[in-house]
Amino acid sequence: MDVVMIGFLAPIVGVVLHTLKIETLTISQAADLLGVSRQTIYAYIDRGDLEIVVLDGPKRKIRRITVESFKKLRERILRSKS
Repeated sequence: MDVVMIGFLAPIVGVVLHTLKIETLTISQAADLLGVSRQTIYAYIDRGDLEIVVLDGPKRKIRRITVESFKKLRERILRSKS
C-alpha cells in the first residue's frame, strides 16, 4: 500500500492550502483484497468497474477506498441474489 500526497495550491501565492492522503493498492493487493485473480482486476478496470490512479512510473495503482467500496457493493449484490 502506498500513500499519495496531493496538495492544493493557491494559484497566486503558491502556498499549499490543503493536503489529501490517498491510500493506493497494487493490482496484486487489490486482487487479494477482493479474493480474485489479477486478470479479474484487469477485467474490472477494462469494464470501468475499477479506476486506475495515475502516478509517476509504470506501475498501476488503485485507490484503496475504491476497492473497498466495490467489494461492499459486490457483496450486497451477491446477498440479494441468494
